[in-house]
Amino acid sequence: MHRLLIQLIRPLRGIASWLSQKGFLPAFIRLKAPYTWRLGPASILVPGYQSILLTVTKDDDIGKELFWSGLRDWESETLGLFKLLIQQSSVFVDVGSNSGIYSLLAARLNPQIRCLAFEPVPEVHQVLQSNIARNGFGHLITARPQAVGDRSGQVSFHVSEDPTMSSLNPDGYRNRPGRVITVDLITLDELIKEKIEPDLIKIDVESFEDAVLRGMPQILNRCRPILLLECNSDGPAEAIEAILSPLHYQFFHLTGKGPERRNHIVPDPDNYFRNWLMVPPNRDLPTLEPQPAMHHG
Repeated sequence: MHRLLIQLIRPLRGIASWLSQKGFLPAFIRLKAPYTWRLGPASILVPGYQSILLTVTKDDDIGKELFWSGLRDWESETLGLFKLLIQQSSVFVDVGSNSGIYSLLAARLNPQIRCLAFEPVPEVHQVLQSNIARNGFGHLITARPQAVGDRSGQVSFHVSEDPTMSSLNPDGYRNRPGRVITVDLITLDELIKEKIEPDLIKIDVESFEDAVLRGMPQILNRCRPILLLECNSDGPAEAIEAILSPLHYQFFHLTGKGPERRNHIVPDPDNYFRNWLMVPPNRDLPTLEPQPAMHHG
């Protein structure tokens, strides 16, 4: 009976998602809705643009937030700035792409963008590829099934039961349960050989952000890209600062009040505002109105 009920109401999921993203659906309805509603393609509204279709893996809580709230709540302090940055960019590299929300948004906002999305977990990479094809972005986004670090070769990679927490730590990020697989590891400096010179890079690799930076000295010195980095309270903040400070990068903590200039990278101890913007001396920070950030995945 329960399964039959789900089948009967499932066609309503698109309407429910649209109403919720617009702020018209009471929160209690979200709590009563079937868990499976967030599975399958969902239309994520992009203000001022067409929507994007997004599918996520089963246990991806970020997908749940996007299904119900769209771009209104989840990482709003980062996405508001990203919308401005991507329209001024020509080559975007998405390290730790997951299902591809940032890459898909980049392609929707900038039809001239070239985007490389790195996602090494096979089942998540498959979803990423499906999302690219479903939105017709194959000419703009290239999905690569590789991890990114400070050397090249094959390495052990921990696939967490929570697909947003997989990492290069074979013991599991924060000891989360999962399984270990072997993946290909590359450095971003290898992109130089392919004549790819990124001007915007997002790095979200569960406390291995410093390893990614160590693997891209040519890009940092030659391309001077703007960087969006996740900096967790238990992450390598000091190592990140040691790499970027000699290159005169400016550090901005992304908060609900907007980007706030910092002399040093000091992560939010509550891990609520986890994202940072690193701006090289040859680039200006776009003007952004303060936006509230209500939830982080």
